[in-house]
Amino acid sequence: MSFDATFWVAVSFFIFFGVLIYFKIPQNVNNLLTKMIVDIKNEINESEKLRTESKKLLDDAQTKLNSATSETEKILNEVKDESEKLIIEMNEKFHNSSEIKKNAAQQKINQMKENAIKDIKNISIKKLKNEKTIELNNRVSLTPFLVPHRDEFSETVGYKIQGPNKSIIFIPDIDKWDKFDKDIVQIVLDNDIAILDGSFYQNGEIPGRDMSEIPHPFIIESMDLMESISDISDIFFIHLNHTNPALIENSDAQKQILDSGFNIAEFGKMILF
Repeated sequence: MSFDATFWVAVSFFIFFGVLIYFKIPQNVNNLLTKMIVDIKNEINESEKLRTESKKLLDDAQTKLNSATSETEKILNEVKDESEKLIIEMNEKFHNSSEIKKNAAQQKINQMKENAIKDIKNISIKKLKNEKTIELNNRVSLTPFLVPHRDEFSETVGYKIQGPNKSIIFIPDIDKWDKFDKDIVQIVLDNDIAILDGSFYQNGEIPGRDMSEIPHPFIIESMDLMESISDISDIFFIHLNHTNPALIENSDAQKQILDSGFNIAEFGKMILF
């Protein structure tokens, strides 16, 4: 009896399945698949759990962010309100302070007006004439005299002040001595005290300015002119310009004036005559 190939294929198939069943291959495969399914389900559940936790964390973070944003806005609004209140308060204080200062200034002005009115009532205005003496009282007389200077708006004058014991010559503002039609040295000799123009100490005192345009006598010129006078301690220089180095305490210019025997007028200084 002969068997064809199909027969042997069928026999082989059954033998193969028999072997699989004998060694429990299908059961093992089923167990493996079941285990894989369970593992996959566990991983899915774990992933879902992680997703849920992540969502919860995200929600919590968003809640905190929203709360922080709200709190920030609240703080900013409070700061804004406080700033506005502070600005309003400062404006009110400034306004009140300005009003107080304004009122005080107005009161001072009013007081000055009242005092000026009182002073005017006590003043008798008289015209002065060149070299004409007027009696201020029974002890003091005043004699004005013209001196050369820029007379754009009015004349410039010096004064001789005669007291009961001494006389003072007062020339605080004048052009160069050689423009004066009188001998300044003789005038100083004829009086006890001389208070003279000391605007500038020397030439070049004002950088970039031609000082011939402002021809006051320089102090060094006046000192040279009057060095022959025996007693020069009663000659005072006044009307010093802010550029004058003689204004500076212990400067070379100041020392030169004082060491030469001359003097510099001082604010508040009283001269008894």
